Amino acid sequence: MDIEVHRKLCQLIEEITTSGSSSLDEAKCKAIKKICKKSDVYVKAAFTLLMDQIEREHAQIRLSCLLLVDQLFCRSHSFRLLMVTDLHKIMGCCMGTDASMPLPRPKDVAESMRRQAIQCFRT
Repeated sequence: MDIEVHRKLCQLIEEITTSGSSSLDEAKCKAIKKICKKSDVYVKAAFTLLMDQIEREHAQIRLSCLLLVDQLFCRSHSFRLLMVTDLHKIMGCCMGTDASMPLPRPKDVAESMRRQAIQCFRT
């Protein structure tokens, strides 16, 4: 694994998930996908970073993670395999399926995230 590429992946995921935007930055999303295309090592690194971010106590961060997870899920078989192992965590963090872990604030974003997550899992 190239340390500089990994550092860039970390930076991009941090920026895209903490931007506060309700949609993903296309240029950053494209850069993340390009890095993940290089090797499954980067796919695994992206997955690990996203699973760390998705636990943060802010609905906007979780929504951005969900949107990026959806993008990578559609593109990478390796990502899909990794996701199956943590599906319960993703559902709990984005849909509020775990009663001991309610969705974080802001409430309107949390509700939007729940709807988006349901849509992602249906398709």
